Amino acid sequence: MKAMAQVPDLALDIFPGLFPTGGIGRYVRDLCAALRTLPGGPTYRFAHTSNLRHLALARYRPDELMELPVNGLVMRAACLATVPFGLPLDSLYGPSKLFHSPLGDGPLRSNARLISHVHDLTFLQHPEWHPLRTRFFLSATVPGAARRADRVICHSEWVKAEVVRGIGVRPERITVIPPPVGHDFHPVPPAVARAHVAWRFGLAAEYFLHVGTVEPRKNHVRLFEAFEKLRREGFPGPLVLVGKNGWGIEPVLSRLESSSERANIVRVSDASEEDLVALYGAATAVAFPSLEEGFGMPILEAMACGVPCVTGDRTGMADLGAGFAELVTPESVDQIVEALRRIWRDGTFRERAAAEGPVRAAEYTLERWAAKTFALYRSELATAEAGTPAPVVRA
Repeated sequence: MKAMAQVPDLALDIFPGLFPTGGIGRYVRDLCAALRTLPGGPTYRFAHTSNLRHLALARYRPDELMELPVNGLVMRAACLATVPFGLPLDSLYGPSKLFHSPLGDGPLRSNARLISHVHDLTFLQHPEWHPLRTRFFLSATVPGAARRADRVICHSEWVKAEVVRGIGVRPERITVIPPPVGHDFHPVPPAVARAHVAWRFGLAAEYFLHVGTVEPRKNHVRLFEAFEKLRREGFPGPLVLVGKNGWGIEPVLSRLESSSERANIVRVSDASEEDLVALYGAATAVAFPSLEEGFGMPILEAMACGVPCVTGDRTGMADLGAGFAELVTPESVDQIVEALRRIWRDGTFRERAAAEGPVRAAEYTLERWAAKTFALYRSELATAEAGTPAPVVRA
C-alpha cells in the first residue's frame, strides 16, 4: 500500500471509472489499480466531484481521494466556461504537479501540467453517433484542452493522426500508449468454455460473438444481414450480442426485431469478465465490423483468448488487427459474410488464432502499459520541476 504525499505528483479524474460500463471507465479503473499496486508510479490523488463521494469511497481509501467542492453538473459548466478560453480552474482542486484528464475535457490549471487523453474525434466527425448533450460538451472542451495540454495521450497512431489533422495539435506533443488487456483474458480450453456458456447462457452450438455497446457506429444492422445469409448457408448457431443499449439505437432494434433470424440473435447484457472470457473461448469467431474505433478492445480481447476476429479495415481497428484479424470494408455485407464463412468452414483460421493471438496480446499486458504510462508521468514531472517546455515522449 503506497503512502500518500502531502502534495501528490498526480491528480487523476476518476469520474468515468466510477461507473460499470464503457471502455474509458475500464481504462480509468486499470490506471487506478496500477497506481495503487505497481512499482514506479507517482504519488497520486483520485479527483471526484462531491455527488460521487459514495461511489469513490466504495472503491478507494479516503486518503487517496481529492473531493471537489462541487457536483458534476457544476463541474461540467465550469469546464464549458473556462476551457474554450484558456482560463485556468485551480480553485476547485488541491495541489498537484500533474493533472490527468482521461475524458480529455480538462480543466486547465495553472499549478499543474495537464495530460489530456483523446480517445477519438467522433463527436466532431460523426455527431449523429452521440447524444446532443454529449457532443456539445465534448466539442466545446476536448479540442481546447488538447491544444493547451502539456501532453496528449492517444490509444493508436490513427487517433494521433486525427488529432494532428482535426484539431491542430503538434505531433511531438502526442504520445501513443495502447490500452492494456486485463489478466482475466486468456485462452480457456474449449470444453471448459463451452460448459460455462451452456450453464450460464444456454448456448450449446457454434456461435458468432459481438462485444460492444449497441449503437450505430458498431454496424449491427449490416452484421444482422450477414448473419441471416450465413444461416441460410447452414451456419448452425446463433449470433450473440454482449453489451448494453447505447444512444440512437432505434433503427438497430427495429432491424433486430424484423430479422428473419430474430430467434437466433441472443442478447447478453450482464456478463461478468469470467463470463466474457468463456464467451470468447467458445465462439466460432468474433464479429466486430465497426464503422470506426479509436482502438477496438474486443479485437485485443479476442487475441488474448485465441479466437479469430473479423473487423473493419480502417481506423484503430486496422492498426490493431493487422496480421491477426480478417479485415473487411464494414459497409460491405458480402465481405463480412465471406470473412465469417472462411473462419467457420476452415479450421486453420481458428488454429492460427489460438496459436498466434495470445502471443500478440502479450505485447499489451497491464505491466507493460503501466510502465509506459509511468514513464510519461516521470518525464512530465521532470519537466515541471525544470520549468522547461514539454519534451517529446515516445512510449
